Amino acid sequence: MNKVNITCIPWITFSNFKDAVNFNERNSKPKICWGRYYLEGDRYLIDISLLVNHAFQDGYHMGLFFNNLQQNIYNIKVDKNLVKVR
Repeated sequence: MNKVNITCIPWITFSNFKDAVNFNERNSKPKICWGRYYLEGDRYLIDISLLVNHAFQDGYHMGLFFNNLQQNIYNIKVDKNLVKVR
């Protein structure tokens, strides 16, 4: 069964996210977490953490994930008429 654990912490920014892992059980599901987006200079940034089991994925696969994610973010169409709510 293919599964991915995904969570979001939209209230904070973070530099690292580490979830509790039980190494006594089989644990091969990737875990993805993202935080609040924020403005730095003229760029919007968002913190994203990807935790994988190295027995199943390596740096190449993580690179593919982040490159694909970045391309999808670049292609987001922004409606300038939307009002930003805080």
